[in-house]
Amino acid sequence: MDALFRPRSVAVIGASSRQPSIGWQLTHNIVDDGFQGALYPVHPTLEHLHSIKCYRDVRDIPGAVDLAVIALRQDRVRPAVEACIEKGVGGLIIISAGFREIGPKGAAEERELVALCREAGVRVIGPNCMGILNTDPSVSVNATFSRTSPPRGNVAFMSQSGALGEAILNFANRLGLGVSMFASVGNRADVSANDLLEYWGKDPSTDVVLLYLESFGNPRRFPEIASRVARDKAIIAVKAGGTHTGQRAAASHTGSLAGRDVATGALLRKGGVLRARTVSDMFHMARALANQPLPAGDRVVILTNAGGPGILAADALEAEGLSLPELAAEVQERIRPHVRPTASLANPLDLIADATAEHYEKALDEVLGSGAADLVLAIFVPPIVTDSAAVVRAIARAIVRARERGVEVPVLSVLMGEEGIVEGEADLKAARIPVYRFPEEAALAMGAMVSRARWLAQPRESLESLAKAAEALRTPEVDQLLSGQGPGMLDAAVARRLLAAFGVPILEAEQVEDARAAVAMLADGHVVLKAEGPSLIHKTELGAVRVDLRTVAEVREAFDDLKANVADPHPGSRIVAQRHVGGGREVLVGASRDPAFGPMIAFGAGGTDVEAVRDVVFRVAPLTEADAWEMVREIRAYPALMNDRRGKPADVAAAVTVLQAVSNVMLACPEVAAIDLNPVLLLPEGDGGLAVDARVERG
Repeated sequence: MDALFRPRSVAVIGASSRQPSIGWQLTHNIVDDGFQGALYPVHPTLEHLHSIKCYRDVRDIPGAVDLAVIALRQDRVRPAVEACIEKGVGGLIIISAGFREIGPKGAAEERELVALCREAGVRVIGPNCMGILNTDPSVSVNATFSRTSPPRGNVAFMSQSGALGEAILNFANRLGLGVSMFASVGNRADVSANDLLEYWGKDPSTDVVLLYLESFGNPRRFPEIASRVARDKAIIAVKAGGTHTGQRAAASHTGSLAGRDVATGALLRKGGVLRARTVSDMFHMARALANQPLPAGDRVVILTNAGGPGILAADALEAEGLSLPELAAEVQERIRPHVRPTASLANPLDLIADATAEHYEKALDEVLGSGAADLVLAIFVPPIVTDSAAVVRAIARAIVRARERGVEVPVLSVLMGEEGIVEGEADLKAARIPVYRFPEEAALAMGAMVSRARWLAQPRESLESLAKAAEALRTPEVDQLLSGQGPGMLDAAVARRLLAAFGVPILEAEQVEDARAAVAMLADGHVVLKAEGPSLIHKTELGAVRVDLRTVAEVREAFDDLKANVADPHPGSRIVAQRHVGGGREVLVGASRDPAFGPMIAFGAGGTDVEAVRDVVFRVAPLTEADAWEMVREIRAYPALMNDRRGKPADVAAAVTVLQAVSNVMLACPEVAAIDLNPVLLLPEGDGGLAVDARVERG
């Protein structure tokens, strides 16, 4: 990878004197950005380019070549690659298009090129890409055909789209967001997001990694790599193609709920990656994470001179899940002598329209020194009667002074307007205080900062070790249970035994051959009768369940009805009896095996309306305990689980146990395609939980 990003010599194969052309722009950028190594333009007829000697063939170059950039017609690429391998080039950037993106023939030629390079130990970026750059002054290589050279900074960026990469470099330049390295990977034939994450994870000049993804090269490895890198560097991703539905329609609730975009979100979250909806959002988040410390909590204090923007900010912050506590009376009393008598000292702290630079500076001093805020949002709308530049400079002074006192509260600013602001804005940027134009942008960034801080606070558990621990749970009994089953739904009794072997608390069921055997179950309390069989997938819709049967007459009637109208019309079905469990709250726990991302674990509100309500969240296995707790707390129904008017809160810890057990089944048993536990009854706190119905599908 150093041959690509830290070359000591670069050959441009396809260099050109014609403007505009990709070959000319590539050579110009390498020269103009001050590359610190040797540059060798390669052209069949030119003698010199940019006052640099040209060579007819890369093999004619007298010195070693670390990196070759190929910008030729598609039919000339392979001979150039073969020449580079013969020369001993360490890395290739293939700008040329006409490979996998055009169809099967191009894809086959691309595979052949990569096979040649891998055999020779050569790393490849592309084909069909824009190139790479590294702003490290000791390297200073811009091997792209972009017309924009971003400033030096601490943000690395990868794009699968060359055209979007060009636009993003322009956008970063306008925002003043400094870049450490950039890579446009195009078809991603060799070097992928996983490779770049590992490389940039070790780069001391990179603090934030931005990813524009259209697909994942190896999604199974991505969470392990990303979670390791994310411990030290923030990772933000935009994933295109979010409206594509899942490739596999499943008979299970879980499979029908887990679309491709849901799977993508779960995969990114597993790796500690912050997901942005748009490229613009990604940059709003990146500016905060690249320049400010992380917050200790989620308490935000808003400082403003206008009520409307303060209200917009409060709404946006609460939508991000952040809190806006009212300032304590003693803090308000310390602020009061320094502001107008008409100022509102709650939160938002409204200094009113004619607030001066001194008002802002003193109020910000007190807020930052009070310990009342984990984050501060300073909003300024320039009025006619105030020296706007002076106010902006005062905000910067107060923040710098707080830093000097050791106060590490992150501060973002919103400057809504242009008049007089530009002169003072430089002071904010010099103090690394991000400037936003609207409150919603800053609120989004603050939400990302808090999310990252929370993720970092979770216990560190190796995903690889969790997967190995799950696989170790597979016993000879499990082998025997699965060996006798073909594709499709497992026999219900086998499914219950399989799940129980992994620690899923599951309600026992006893097959009953006649009404007399069902009646005998009344000795243990109220009875539930069910018809089970390979074609009885959604039992409630088929009328295959009778609950809370209390008398002999009720049991006999239910048995006869189930046998005549459900079991007999569905060959292979039988009737089972379970004890009736009352007083619990119904939740769904499930799993499905995504063909690209692997096992997806689901948790949500359960019952018969699960697909209509769609209060379900997903994660990629393996689940850490923190993952499972996060899933439980994330569903909309969680407050109802914890505030049950009928008595104690539900035993949500039991849900965590079931989630981790199901994750272990999916990891240890690759034969299992899907699991549905609906419902799992969460009993009152301290009493545990029980899966009362289970379906397991074998792939």
